[in-house]
Amino acid sequence: MRFRPVHALPSSGKLPAASEPGADEQELLAAVQSEKPSRALIRRKKDRSEKLRRDGLSHGWGASVFFFKTLYNRFRFAHLGYFTKTTETYLAAAIAVSALCRFVLQTELIAPAALALGGLAFFRALGNPLGEDTKMDFFVLIPESTHKKLFFSLLGGTVNCLLDVLPALLAAALILHAPLLTALSWLPLIVSVDFYATAVGTFIDLSVPVSAGKMVKQIVQIMFVYFGLLPDIAVIAVGFVLGHERTGVIAAALINLALGMVFFFLAALFVDPAEGRKVVNMEENNVDLKLARKRFSRLGFGMFTILIVASAVQVLLGVVVDRLQPAWADAPWMIWAVTFAPIYCIAVPIGLLIMRSVPRSEMPKRGLKPAQYLSAFVISIFMMYAGNIIGAVINAAVANVTDTTTVNPIESYAMDDSVLLKVLFMVILAPVIEEFIFRRTLIGRMRPYGERLAIVTSALMFGLFHGNLSQFFYAFTLGLVFGAVYLLTGKLRYTIGLHMFINFLGGVFGPWLVERAGSGADADVLDELASGELPDLSAIVTPGAVGLGIYAIVMIAAAIVGLILLCKTVRRLRFDPAPEELPRGKRFSTVWLNAGMILFVLGCLAEIVMVIASGAA
Repeated sequence: MRFRPVHALPSSGKLPAASEPGADEQELLAAVQSEKPSRALIRRKKDRSEKLRRDGLSHGWGASVFFFKTLYNRFRFAHLGYFTKTTETYLAAAIAVSALCRFVLQTELIAPAALALGGLAFFRALGNPLGEDTKMDFFVLIPESTHKKLFFSLLGGTVNCLLDVLPALLAAALILHAPLLTALSWLPLIVSVDFYATAVGTFIDLSVPVSAGKMVKQIVQIMFVYFGLLPDIAVIAVGFVLGHERTGVIAAALINLALGMVFFFLAALFVDPAEGRKVVNMEENNVDLKLARKRFSRLGFGMFTILIVASAVQVLLGVVVDRLQPAWADAPWMIWAVTFAPIYCIAVPIGLLIMRSVPRSEMPKRGLKPAQYLSAFVISIFMMYAGNIIGAVINAAVANVTDTTTVNPIESYAMDDSVLLKVLFMVILAPVIEEFIFRRTLIGRMRPYGERLAIVTSALMFGLFHGNLSQFFYAFTLGLVFGAVYLLTGKLRYTIGLHMFINFLGGVFGPWLVERAGSGADADVLDELASGELPDLSAIVTPGAVGLGIYAIVMIAAAIVGLILLCKTVRRLRFDPAPEELPRGKRFSTVWLNAGMILFVLGCLAEIVMVIASGAA
């Protein structure tokens, strides 16, 4: 028996009677065919809008899909791959206002154009662009913390605003012949206005019930935003009156950022009241977050105590010396003693006593082969130079914006003629005491909550503790190396040796070579070069200059080798899981959002601000 294939048609070529559309299907078909084009067009537009709302979610991972979605849709539909309608609106407004200022008002001030862009960003953000993501059904279902999802969504909108405003500011600077840096100094303010207004809009949209009505929501939102921007107006006005426009603009941007973060954290409470705890298995590793936060707070308070006690005793000793022995005040040994003795002899013991109540975990002891130790030395050189470069760039930018002179507090000590004092305090005492605090004390007590967390947190605290931007970045990068070496070996002598080596190069040997190269005949060479004259070749090739040149070449070569070794080492580096590993999404809040750590960070930031202010002209 043969069976006819199911796909074969009857000899007539017509469909069988069973496949003919019934009365209901014919009626539906007729209704669709008779549908008005306008209704069909509206439906297509709605479908396209829904597609755009969800398009791009295949990019990124976890909460970051909201960031990639925003940028994906932007560059996909932008003109020339960059210019959106918002970009073109900002550009047209900037050109119009700049042309009015330049050719009608006869002024080259860029402030009117920048303020106009800020106003546009403000009114655009009232529409709450973040609402596209928070209204998605699966926003809450993504297994990430609410703050993380909101952060990536808000980050996408903020980056979009930056990309929209940048061409407009450049066009305004071109028309008004304004310096590029002056124009770009307004960029943080405009972007921060967008950030603040979006955060407020999200908070109002989520917190005010739907039953209140759209008009009530808009009124409440405008009240919040307008009152929040009043400090901006005051700070910028004071900056213009005092002749520090850039400082006023940057200060206003920081105010917007701070207020925006407040509403950002509040908004998360209304998106998901459980704060993502349902997707974090706390019982899996038995972590007592309250106890962990208490311990980190105790560590932060201990470090804050060291800062406060050291500063107080330094001031007190300075006053006593000035009153009793004014002749000693300028003596090098007295300057070193007044600076470091309060830290090492009084503040550190008190701080260690406070932190002692936090239990310390014992680590297995391992040795390092000579080749491994040499590799750590070379990697430290690279970290030192990389951190110095970053610090120099940031310092220059801050000095330019705040109209101050870059100040490096440690420079005066490094260039001091007292070699024995430098060796005693900078090469011996400082490495021993600082390694005991930041590696043995802090890492030993943070390690139960995560080895990577312990390294990064102690390195950040090590950088902040130095109290100035010149040292923060290289202290942080070196702290990562020292922390990794201590965690892998469990022996403090290795990190003390690395620390001594770095301090000797940067605080003793390097300055000594610079002094040799800049003394005697070398100083005459520098004067001739400054005046535009060509000095005698024999005057250039001096022992001091040759030594400094060789030192520079060796250090640059070591830094390059250190970069290569760092990349190879990081790929092989593995850390063991900690017994009380903090769950993702709770690490930052547990470590940093507690009273002790907040006091420590604020104390360090206050020192940094004071150092910057001391360089004011």
